Amino acid sequence: MSYNKSIVCREPVLFQKCYRGLNLRVHVVSDAVFVSAITSNAVDYRYASTTQHTSWKLPNKIAQECKQIAQFLQLTLCGIDLIFFQNQYYILEVNPMPGFDYFCQAMSQTGIYTGLTCCLQQRDVQ
Repeated sequence: MSYNKSIVCREPVLFQKCYRGLNLRVHVVSDAVFVSAITSNAVDYRYASTTQHTSWKLPNKIAQECKQIAQFLQLTLCGIDLIFFQNQYYILEVNPMPGFDYFCQAMSQTGIYTGLTCCLQQRDVQ
C-alpha cells in the first residue's frame, strides 16, 4: 500500500487492532455500573443501519476495573467502550462526556438517569 507520508505525519493518528467482537458500552456513574451490549451490521455501531441493544452482566473483576479507571481519571460519570472477543475484554476508550441518553432511549435503561440524579444530589447510587 502506498501513501503520502507528508500528509500522514501532519496529524496525530491512533491505529488499533480491529476486534470484531461484541461492542459493550459501560457507563460508570459514581460507584454504579450500567452495561449495554450492542450488535449491529457495521464495525462501528454508531454508523450502522440496524442495531440491537441488550443488557450485559460484566464479571465483577471487569466491573471493578471500570470503576477504578473512572476513579483514576477522576470522572464521576464516564462511558467506557469495550469489545468482548474470544472470551476476553478489550478496552477501546474512555469517554468523559458519554452520550448516555442514546443508550437510555435504546434500551429503556433508566438506571443511568437515576444514578446521575443521585450523583448530582450527592446521594448514594443504588
